[in-house]
Amino acid sequence: MSGFAPTPEQQAVLDFHSHMVITACPGSGKTAVISEKVRQILPNIPSYRGIIAISYTRKASAELKRRCEFDGVLTKKSFFGTIDSFSITEIVVPFFRHLCENNPDKVEIKYFNSLDDENKALFNDVSIDSLTTAQTHLLIERLAVLYENGIILMETVGILAVYVLQNSKACKRYLRSRYSAIFIDEYQDSGEPQHKLFCCFKDLEIVSVAVGDVNQSIFAFSNRNPMYLRSLCLPNSGFNHLELTINHRCHPSIVNYANRLLDENCNLQAAPSVLVFRREITGTQVEVTLWINSVLDQVKKNFGVRHNREIGILVRNSGTGAIVKRNLITPSRFFTDNDLTRSTSQCSTIFCALLAFRMDSRLTAQAIIDEFCVRNMKRSELSSLRKVIIACRNCAAPDLVNTSILAAEALGEVVPPSSIDELTKVLEQPNQMEIFDPISDDEVQILTLHKAKGLEFKVVFHLDLYDWILPRREFIQGNFDAVFENEQECLNLHYVGITRAQAACILLTSTQRFNFNNQLKNARPSQFFERLGLDGLFR
Repeated sequence: MSGFAPTPEQQAVLDFHSHMVITACPGSGKTAVISEKVRQILPNIPSYRGIIAISYTRKASAELKRRCEFDGVLTKKSFFGTIDSFSITEIVVPFFRHLCENNPDKVEIKYFNSLDDENKALFNDVSIDSLTTAQTHLLIERLAVLYENGIILMETVGILAVYVLQNSKACKRYLRSRYSAIFIDEYQDSGEPQHKLFCCFKDLEIVSVAVGDVNQSIFAFSNRNPMYLRSLCLPNSGFNHLELTINHRCHPSIVNYANRLLDENCNLQAAPSVLVFRREITGTQVEVTLWINSVLDQVKKNFGVRHNREIGILVRNSGTGAIVKRNLITPSRFFTDNDLTRSTSQCSTIFCALLAFRMDSRLTAQAIIDEFCVRNMKRSELSSLRKVIIACRNCAAPDLVNTSILAAEALGEVVPPSSIDELTKVLEQPNQMEIFDPISDDEVQILTLHKAKGLEFKVVFHLDLYDWILPRREFIQGNFDAVFENEQECLNLHYVGITRAQAACILLTSTQRFNFNNQLKNARPSQFFERLGLDGLFR
């Protein structure tokens, strides 16, 4: 079994062969279990079939595929990618045409913000960022008109996929014959359309497996909700509920502190030492960073850190991340965004993938094709497409804009001038290309807590633990009581940050702080320091 020695909990997952929901705590080995489960299925299905493996990011998807292919296992006709890419390439593009009167020669995926004013006006009566399948009957005629004009609206892909799957017999036949199982990771960050789509697969008798952790739900701002994961765990849901409860990643004292944040009465693991530290630094985030400079070498020595990349400095706000980057004397990488990565254009997303492909030799042209190509291609066409994509890696820097445009067009994308401008601006500023460059061993990693999700580090420095910041407080004129803005999600974010640490977690606050307007404020520690049950679990 590829050197994988499962625990009893993990073995229970491997031994169950029908619909299930797996709730998995941080460090529980869920990726190893999912990949082993996939490897268990693949040899026993025909070469024309495969599985669906849905991850939250392309990076996570590539890692899962790599693990599944270990030791020469063939993934056959499997799909590895995001839910949007699957919905577009396997459901909406090939089968929505069966439900429309007229079909366009070419289909373009567009975000709402890139529509012209006339097409935007079609959606004046709805909130485009929070659509549910209950609104499909109101929108389907408008979406059909857009489609017949060659446009699929990215924000509607979820409800369109459910509509097509429920109404196209050909789509149902195709999915049932092509795929034997579907796995969706990070299910706590699902929206309503994704949940409905997942349940449709169960109805098709395709083995359906959801994996998630309600305590790591941190994307409520994008209409994701852990209620859908909870619903699958109910006794009459039709899914067997299995748990992975053992954290194999973190030192026991880190597990104890993190678990007591969630439950003040939870049982504690035996811990030979306490490796969660709290420190309050006199000064601002600048002095916090100077303190990190002063202790970093000793921290590396104490906790067996061989490479700087094994150290994560996690922040709530990008403003703090920028302060850390400016003042840290050790080489570092601050994972931030630029105009290209912030863009809502599908073409800009493709450009980002092409830049990452250029900078990272581990990435493959096929992965880009799997993610972004929305039409079926002959073998000769695929060969030509790979060559165009590979040219983005090998071309001279002055040719990169034009080469990227050719690659995007070959993938079937209409390239808007705004995306070309964004790409050009990024290429003109070498420091902005850092985002796409693979991390080197000598760089400390600086990330927001949201970007740190799914990563792990030997040592974590967790910053921004201030009143008003984590948990976030609302300002109400004349009200001096603490009113929190989604306290539970802030707690989840804090929990995610702590559980990124393997060997040691250092929780940092300071007597002053710079706010988002760069104004100097007196600071108080986070209310999370005051939670019951934490006494004796830090030093």
